[in-house]
Amino acid sequence: MKRLILPRFSRVNGRQLPPLTSPAEVGEQLAGLAAFRNPHAALLQTAIWRPAQPDDFGVMLWSVGNPDYGQSHDPGEVSPTMFVCGPTLRDIQAFVAAYIACFDLGGGNCPLFPVFRHQVHVADVSFNRRLWTPGQSREIDPETGRAS
Repeated sequence: MKRLILPRFSRVNGRQLPPLTSPAEVGEQLAGLAAFRNPHAALLQTAIWRPAQPDDFGVMLWSVGNPDYGQSHDPGEVSPTMFVCGPTLRDIQAFVAAYIACFDLGGGNCPLFPVFRHQVHVADVSFNRRLWTPGQSREIDPETGRAS
């Protein structure tokens, strides 16, 4: 059985984190996209059912409506909200890239994606897949995990 390592707080960088979409609903949406041979959906399908490990990083994947297109700014309107885990920061970057591509998101749809490890907010991933220290003060090297 999959054990999610969810963050224990509801606000990150001064923003309210949205509620998670049910795993069954996320699975249905991804299965529908995978049926059209969407390789990004296949990667996310694997990620949501991969058993979490104690030292994994986890990332909250979510989006908001883009005001440039008259979309509501409410989370979950454009794409489902999910929490996925991976062993490295490179995996987390790949999940963010897949999520953005899978749901055809633009920069106006993407908040910072918070990254957690051991219940601690350790980084944020921006739309361009770069890793930042919480609060976006310094970039993080995905290989070393250290801020530059």
